[in-house]
Amino acid sequence: MLTQPELLREDMFCDEHTRPAHCDQSDSHCTCIHRLKIELHSLVELYILDLSPDVNPLNHPFHLHGYQMHVMEMGQNLTEPITIARAQTIARAQSLRRTTVTNFPPSKDTVSIPSKGYTRLRFRADNPGFWLMHCHFEWHTAVGMALVVQVGEPTDFVRAPANFPTCNKYQPDVDEAMFR
Repeated sequence: MLTQPELLREDMFCDEHTRPAHCDQSDSHCTCIHRLKIELHSLVELYILDLSPDVNPLNHPFHLHGYQMHVMEMGQNLTEPITIARAQTIARAQSLRRTTVTNFPPSKDTVSIPSKGYTRLRFRADNPGFWLMHCHFEWHTAVGMALVVQVGEPTDFVRAPANFPTCNKYQPDVDEAMFR
């Protein structure tokens, strides 16, 4: 993605509002790359929720490549699990305090999301490119608990070195003597 953005097509991506046309034309499993586009140099605040049906001791370790995130808040209520509506209420209440940080929030690249709870993260989007954000339980990543964070546009990205291998065209040097 990063070194050959010209190979990317918009119909490869999806988000909470948009699904590729091929997903709507089939009853079978739909695959797409969940992408969150972020403007370069913007201040980003994310709420990550665990909407699983039961409170259990499983917390999800979420990792964002390419960034350190400030952990602004974590919450869990064992009697009233988090919902999207409840998280939006919390976010509105916090909006009055977003401009003032009186303590020094910890900076992490991996943070635990409490079971049936939430974590509020903040970072400055100053590292252009495509960055994977995913649960560190490999099975969860494999079944879709991941997304690609696109910071900036391809024109903002660092260019690949001149001789960098490319997809579909890479031919490694092979010592023919190894096969005799």
